[in-house]
Amino acid sequence: MLDPEQRRLYVDALKSPEGYRFDSAIAATYSLDLVALLSVPLHLLMFSNELSVDAIRDPVAVLEALRRTSERLTVYCQAGQIHAPTSDQLLYPLVESTIVEVTAPRGGAFHPKLWLLRFVGDEPEQPVHLRALILSRNLTFDRSWDVSLRLDGVVTSRKNKNNDPLASLVRTLPTLAPHETTSAAKDQAETFAAQVQKTQWELPADFDELRFATIGLADGGWKPPRASKIAVISPFCEIAALDSLSAAGTRINALVTRTDTLERLGAPVSELAERIRVLKDTAESEDGEDTADGHAGHAGHVGQTSQDSRAAQAHKNTEDNHSALRGLHAKTYICETNGRTCIAIGSANATNAALLAGSNVELMAELWGSTRRVGSIESILADDALGKILEPAVIPETSDAPDPARLEAETALANTRKALIAADLHITCEAHADAWQLILSANGPVPLAGIATIRAWPITLSESGHATDARQLEIDTTIPLGHAATASITGLIAFELRAEAVPLRERFVLNLPIHNAPADRFSAITRTLVNNREGFLRYLLFLLADLGDSRLSNLLLGRNGNSSNPFGGLGLAQAPILEQLVTALIHEPTRLHAIKRLIEDIGDSEDGTPIVPEEFAALWRTFEPLLEEPPA
Repeated sequence: MLDPEQRRLYVDALKSPEGYRFDSAIAATYSLDLVALLSVPLHLLMFSNELSVDAIRDPVAVLEALRRTSERLTVYCQAGQIHAPTSDQLLYPLVESTIVEVTAPRGGAFHPKLWLLRFVGDEPEQPVHLRALILSRNLTFDRSWDVSLRLDGVVTSRKNKNNDPLASLVRTLPTLAPHETTSAAKDQAETFAAQVQKTQWELPADFDELRFATIGLADGGWKPPRASKIAVISPFCEIAALDSLSAAGTRINALVTRTDTLERLGAPVSELAERIRVLKDTAESEDGEDTADGHAGHAGHVGQTSQDSRAAQAHKNTEDNHSALRGLHAKTYICETNGRTCIAIGSANATNAALLAGSNVELMAELWGSTRRVGSIESILADDALGKILEPAVIPETSDAPDPARLEAETALANTRKALIAADLHITCEAHADAWQLILSANGPVPLAGIATIRAWPITLSESGHATDARQLEIDTTIPLGHAATASITGLIAFELRAEAVPLRERFVLNLPIHNAPADRFSAITRTLVNNREGFLRYLLFLLADLGDSRLSNLLLGRNGNSSNPFGGLGLAQAPILEQLVTALIHEPTRLHAIKRLIEDIGDSEDGTPIVPEEFAALWRTFEPLLEEPPA
């Protein structure tokens, strides 16, 4: 346990178990990278083996994966913490419906990191399979040393009371949204919550008990179990929270944190822990952080660890060694009491907002086992275990005094972000010739005190040439955001704020409701992407794909030795189209309805040339009359 040599790919946990297929999923994250989200459906359907920018370079693959999964995937994230992408992407509108921005009911941050995945069996008698991922990383590409817990189990007829806190969190998620969520999202959360309550989990080796705990909801807070010994692994710490972890005046046995955290805390932290460790320089370098509320986020995993082997540096212009992990981001509490060891894994830092005020929404999982089998603090942190990547920290005598001007700028940026979230912003579409005028509206003037500039633009369009000066929101309730083609209409609007006090900048995305959107905007995306015969053939193969068929897999994923032509010279006649159409007609006719929808969506090319090859059109005329009406 917590061995840095045991690493797992993040995406491995998204793959279906043997004999099962993906059914639906709920995720919770503080911050969200939209490129990472675009790649998730590819992994759920096993179209890709890596969580990386490379995974979404085939827009046809992403388009079909999104169509198959978007109605069954919901991602809850902190409002205002969607990362602003650095490049426009036509596929972004297809994830609008999967994202639900939420806020913490007690004024802190929505900070849990959770995946719940449901898989159904190939045979009807198989029980529903649930998988829970309890993480300390967000749904982003940034890499850090991190920790995760993967739990697999089956839904039974018997309730497990230890699952109640997890079920309660899931059931509560839709209620945390500032706006009314869809009935589908509510039903999904209720179904997952009910099944979580009846899931019997397979525990990791040597552990005999599992408990869940939440912070920031109606059921109270959480602290590590009272113990004779405790070790704390937390990238962010505060003195009062650390002091509260000391039982009966006993100091924390070991604290593992970040150098910049120690520089902020200064000498008082040395009175609270017997030993303080940081990552060795060889294991740590600069990492990305969720800076808005002082929460770390992102990463690879430590312990039962994982790393994104090709973590995307989409926001940087440098090449990286993709095997390196960056910074500390794990949040883990190790407690010893009466011959038993508890390892608590989750999202809670040793901060006041998490452990004292309970204003953050957090999720923790406690694993219990005998110290003899699980290990002690000393053995877990030993030099031949986790200690191999740690070194003694140098504690500064004094803490770094905050710069008043910087604090003023940070406060202005945070207040403006909150004001935009509270302004009930929405987008209205107005038809103009062959394009649409996008109007950004608020429920009243938005206070912009301390802000030098504010800009906004739809993320389907490039910032250059499309970013609008949004300063008018301070005195008016509507501003035009420019014109967009039907395929580029989106409620995902990027904002850039620049402070007056010092040159600080924040960029983020809000997922805004859209009024009067054209009914065919998603079809327009398909027409734009599938605009030639090769694109049609590739999409057709994805619609029929059974990845157990190696011929189809090789065609789809370009494993045929010809990188310049993903089909390796294979034409329609050589692809296994006819047999796949027959198989779909017998076993899964909904795929044929998807083909019919595709043909209707794409029509002809701009010059009037048919995109659907005549040889397929002739074949399709045989199959189309055999289709039953799709279910309502």
